[in-house]
Amino acid sequence: MKIHKNFWIALAVFILMVAASQFFHHMIFSRFAYLIGLVILTGAIWTGLSLRGIIFKRSSKDSRYECGQVFEENYQIENDSFIPKTWLKVDDLSNLPSIPASNVITLIKSHQNRYYQTMLVLTDRGEYTLGPTMISSGDPFGFFEIRKTIPNEKKILVFPLVFNLDYLNTLKGNLTGGRARRESITDTTPNSGGVRDYHPGDPLNRIHWKTSIRQQRWFVREFDQDPQSNLWVFLDGFQENHLRVSQNNVSVHLQPREVHFYKAERILPLDNFEYSVSIAASLSQQFLKDGRAVGLICTGQNTLFLAPEKGERQIIKILENLSYIMPLGELPYAALVQTNADLVTKGNSLVLITSSWDASLQIALDMLIRKSISIYFVYVEPIGFGGLAPYKGSLLDLQDRGIPTTIIRPGDDFSTALGSQIWGVERPFENKYSR
Repeated sequence: MKIHKNFWIALAVFILMVAASQFFHHMIFSRFAYLIGLVILTGAIWTGLSLRGIIFKRSSKDSRYECGQVFEENYQIENDSFIPKTWLKVDDLSNLPSIPASNVITLIKSHQNRYYQTMLVLTDRGEYTLGPTMISSGDPFGFFEIRKTIPNEKKILVFPLVFNLDYLNTLKGNLTGGRARRESITDTTPNSGGVRDYHPGDPLNRIHWKTSIRQQRWFVREFDQDPQSNLWVFLDGFQENHLRVSQNNVSVHLQPREVHFYKAERILPLDNFEYSVSIAASLSQQFLKDGRAVGLICTGQNTLFLAPEKGERQIIKILENLSYIMPLGELPYAALVQTNADLVTKGNSLVLITSSWDASLQIALDMLIRKSISIYFVYVEPIGFGGLAPYKGSLLDLQDRGIPTTIIRPGDDFSTALGSQIWGVERPFENKYSR
């Protein structure tokens, strides 16, 4: 129980009245002392009963959102006791990226329910816990305050911002219709590679019945990988390459009447890693929609490794992992590319997303080029995030080597910038996607 200043004032007056009654022996002082003492006692009892019978619930519709969407949460307060509640204050102690939502509810009658709703624009990716919630109340005299913390383990996951890349130039491995690549895969493709003996666990729909009948034992079909190659995305999570312009990024609370007119904003903080994560998510989603198998590698607080797969399940896996990743990696980006270069086999495609450039990275690129790997280089220019401008000659050399290169600056439209392969063309700065 918290004691406020009014209690100490009332207590001082009570002691003064008692002392005056003893000194002057006048009835008025003793009556004032009885009255103040009764008020203090009433306030203490009132406060002790103010949270009795209170049932609190909070709920939300979904558990996954995307940056820029509105998160709606419903609160329900029920007074299950026969004593009316004068006032209740509800404080949200969750770690949402916003000013904590609080609300004061007055005069809750016996067995009465009260409802209210909060609406928050989500501006930062990550996982957030919806709770705990602290409910406080007290006496009408302002003497005491009692608090109760209600835990809540429910969480929501905010995916990174994803842009539609309708005009993205397709990265190619081998030419369409080229020779099949002899790699063991789990997907069925149009390229049949022969038959082999059945092993426990092989799908029944791959049994080759003609061969099985002829040989009097089970045979299954094998498939060669589609000439349309796998795609690997290498994301730079090295902490020394992380640049961020200090901003007060506080989410906005909306009123219920404002939600109908709100349009989801595609906003990004001035943070080169947040730009890189959004680029990786956008490219991965677009290539997966095109039927490619996409894999992802990044060294953040942990090493993130997702083997190439196809389909909607891979999109969800990539978005979920990118929601958690932070730029806390201790492995330089050039070392990341060199150590994982063996995973990218001949004919595959590789997307490099970074804000750094040095000689060791150029050596790694030379090694990949010799393996006939298609490379797409996305350079998030550090100068727009408080870093130093790179030596343009090094990046121009990428174009001379036939490596498509895209330069991303703060405010660029990803939908068009990622589809272009132009270096050296100055685009006007428009602060459209930054806050």
